[in-house]
Amino acid sequence: MIRRNKAPKRTTTIRKRRTVERRGPAGIPANEWRNRAYREWLYGKPCAACGDRRGSDPAHSEHNGMSSKGRDSSCLPLCRYHHLEQHALGTATFQTRYDLDMREAAKLWWERFSA
Repeated sequence: MIRRNKAPKRTTTIRKRRTVERRGPAGIPANEWRNRAYREWLYGKPCAACGDRRGSDPAHSEHNGMSSKGRDSSCLPLCRYHHLEQHALGTATFQTRYDLDMREAAKLWWERFSA
């Protein structure tokens, strides 16, 4: 029988959550990069694609690369069905199908929130 040494015990704790928000790109104000109040404000708004008033999810219209969402000021409300459809079809196809410019719509929603 081969005897093996036990693994050394960990002396440090693993941090579970971020205590500080991630920094965004230079030149973008922090309240535009990640804004929890804005995302929560979008939840009750009508869907930008169909007008359904039962509740919406904030959908990002910008992306920073693979598996990375853009700033929160680029969000607009989409119902769960249309949000999933946007991800399945891709943003360009989704915009063509619903004749919707997501970036322009997101700017309008951000202005309404900021006013």
